[in-house]
Amino acid sequence: MTRGGAGAASALVALVLVLPATAGAGPNLLTDPFQLSLGTFILDVDPSVRLDGETQTGTDVDWKRAFGLGDAARFRVDGAWRFSDRHKLRASWFSDSRDRTASFDREVAWGDETFAVDAEVRGSLDFDIYQLGYEYSFQQTSRYELTASAGLHVTDIRAALAASAAVDASAQGAFSSDIGKATAPLPVLGLAGLWSLPGNFWLNARGEYFYLALGDYEGRIQNYRVALTWQPRTWLGLGLSYDYSSLEIDIDRTAFTGKLDWTYRGPMLFYSASF
Repeated sequence: MTRGGAGAASALVALVLVLPATAGAGPNLLTDPFQLSLGTFILDVDPSVRLDGETQTGTDVDWKRAFGLGDAARFRVDGAWRFSDRHKLRASWFSDSRDRTASFDREVAWGDETFAVDAEVRGSLDFDIYQLGYEYSFQQTSRYELTASAGLHVTDIRAALAASAAVDASAQGAFSSDIGKATAPLPVLGLAGLWSLPGNFWLNARGEYFYLALGDYEGRIQNYRVALTWQPRTWLGLGLSYDYSSLEIDIDRTAFTGKLDWTYRGPMLFYSASF
């Protein structure tokens, strides 16, 4: 686990020890209609983007290698609505934005521009991730449930490179390359489990996967998450999770023709409510 993950785990343990114990049973995540959580996500991203132009095929740009991306804290919102005993809707959202400047050690084609070796290049990469899913509980007891899910994973991406070029011996002129923008919706299928543990603790694990080749998109997505939640009261819950997600997609659209390979992983410390 990363340094940020160790810090988040230490904070969770400290909060659990400091807060007073509660008498009686806490909320029941297996039957409560609503669950909400807001967390701080220690995000490690590994994106690779290629933007093709009208006259050339772009170069795969490894954003982490080229611009030295490190861990960053981001907020994530999750919610679920159990509208009957065995049926549930789930949604989540988070956003990531990176803006760095670096010198390339090779010639890079981006859209219809070409950046020379040692060019000072500014890279801007913005993501919004939305997830919406339906879950059916095919096995359910008073202590745990197992669910199958189907949903939609939507990645909203904006990627741009910009640099400066010499106009004459004493002046610099600025230019920016093409900006790639796309919204990539991919369906996902998955399995999940929720277990009740002693002391008002809950363990949740899920995995999702899908491959699609249709129209303007060809892509593969994987999502995995494990979370431990302490929920002693309706409006008092603390949790620690670890997420891993991988997206590989080829896009052929007017605003973005190219390829996106993107992986994110990291721990999240979150506040939760169940009611």
